[in-house]
Amino acid sequence: MAESSNKAPVRILSIDGGGIRGILPARVLQHIEVQTGKKIAELFDLIAGTSTGGILGCGLFKGKSAKDLGDLYAQRGGEIFAHSLWRTVRTVGGVEGPRYDAASLETILGNVLGGARLSDAPIGAELLVPTYVIQLPKPIVVDNVPTTRTPMLFKTWKARGVGLAAGETKEMFDFALRDVARATSAAPTYFAPAQYKNKAGDTYASVDGGLFANNPALCALVAAYKLYGDDRRYVLVSLGTGSLERPIPYDQAKGWGDLHWLHRCSRC
Repeated sequence: MAESSNKAPVRILSIDGGGIRGILPARVLQHIEVQTGKKIAELFDLIAGTSTGGILGCGLFKGKSAKDLGDLYAQRGGEIFAHSLWRTVRTVGGVEGPRYDAASLETILGNVLGGARLSDAPIGAELLVPTYVIQLPKPIVVDNVPTTRTPMLFKTWKARGVGLAAGETKEMFDFALRDVARATSAAPTYFAPAQYKNKAGDTYASVDGGLFANNPALCALVAAYKLYGDDRRYVLVSLGTGSLERPIPYDQAKGWGDLHWLHRCSRC
């Protein structure tokens, strides 16, 4: 885990989900880098991010500058959310399938993150990224009921063998960064679920981590207390992605059914 003295505060960065609006926290972080002359991964002990924030977190963990990541959103965001007439027709406007093909997103993530894994720590910051697993390698028991679905947090320290429980191995928690970024940003209705493997060869399938922790600040704080102890001082920087709100007039909404509400709320 990241080293810090007993007197130094533990510094946590949390980045919310928000799609293409991830460019906003990227530019804020770019300003911080300019003012300090250091990369974000050098300034924080723990970086947490969900969905688009998870993509940023993976990039920052790998040592990318916030400027490079912000430029990526500005220059290639249109490729990720490219509209295709054929896809619109084939999916009936997103009703019969995801609105966007994930191929461009996966290509870009592969280009940016390469073959890096959670067990790599090029600069020293820890990384925490939420996802929601819809298919586990094998069922687990929750409240005495077997299930193959569960919220999950990708954790760099567990991928290096720190904080393992009995029967756990570090290979079970070690995933490729590109798969982590894809898993946390697999927003239902926008992209197909992500399927990927850990270093042990187990197969998972996930959708967007925003389904249970779109703001991962609390998850990050709890994890930090476990990593560094409760006798430390903590500084938490939580960055949102703004909001996009469209009016919903009563005269229109009073006659809406399931499809109208689903389509409208997915764009709110």
